Amino acid sequence: MVAKEVVGLSPSVIVSGDTPLTVELRHASDTIPIVGVALTNPVDLGLAASLARPGRNVTGVLAAASAPSKLVELLLETVPGVVKIGVLFNPNNAGNIRGIDSLKADTAAQPITLVLAGVAAPTAIEAAFQRFAGDGVGALLVSQDGVFTAERQKIAKLALAARLPSISGFRVHTEAGSLMSYGSSFPQRYLVAGEYAAKILKGGTPGDLPIQLQPKLELVINLRTAKALGLDIPRSILARADEVIE
Repeated sequence: MVAKEVVGLSPSVIVSGDTPLTVELRHASDTIPIVGVALTNPVDLGLAASLARPGRNVTGVLAAASAPSKLVELLLETVPGVVKIGVLFNPNNAGNIRGIDSLKADTAAQPITLVLAGVAAPTAIEAAFQRFAGDGVGALLVSQDGVFTAERQKIAKLALAARLPSISGFRVHTEAGSLMSYGSSFPQRYLVAGEYAAKILKGGTPGDLPIQLQPKLELVINLRTAKALGLDIPRSILARADEVIE
């Protein structure tokens, strides 16, 4: 609905905040230039022919360079002994679905169990945490999705109440009170998106603008949350942190 309304305004360029919205916008128009701020699997989803040369009306910046399995790896290093990891994901987000498939494959040989909770709306978040509690989950991975970003403070509070160390690919979750995040810089992605939008307004073609991979990944740790959880962050993790929130 939102995508059709936006396209109906006939803008010169659209800046999209997440992958599901970008997919909807692409379905609504294959001519209006679209710049995605956080694209996940754009080639697999048919948004672009390739990252180097999108060839269509969508370009922008990849959501993150870290695979979900890397986030799990960081969780296991930070919280040794965890055997069940809860995963919040949006079943309506095609990028999340592909991320779950990749995560299952990458962690198949590890002695851990993934407890998956599909959450498509904020009202389902508390039920997901109730399921995690019932299944004895010991840590939490929050997938990259607009629903979770908007509800990051609620998720952080529920995770703390449930004594669950949590990780996400977006640092805004860590700033909201979650334990840690590892991913590309959100402000940097918007900066690139703004530069791309300006180029398009000056006559550039989105199909000729490569979808960028942000080379700098930030590891951010919230020590206040670690203290509240009674968790000692390993020195090996602290030494690699780009920022520590105290």
